[in-house]
Amino acid sequence: MEYIKRNPDGTLGGMVETPGHHEPLRPELLAALEAITELERQIGLLHKRIDEQQEEITALKGGAE
Repeated sequence: MEYIKRNPDGTLGGMVETPGHHEPLRPELLAALEAITELERQIGLLHKRIDEQQEEITALKGGAE
């Protein structure tokens, strides 16, 4: 069976075959995995942006929350 290895930065890497399995990953599953990975990346960026904006708001309030 083939699967996609994830790189340390969260992006998709190359195809890796599990020993003993020879069924290829179906195209619709591959497309779903790519979409999930991209959404996960975008959510991470949004989370980072929200944290930055919260820090900026706290700084504008003078550090008091």
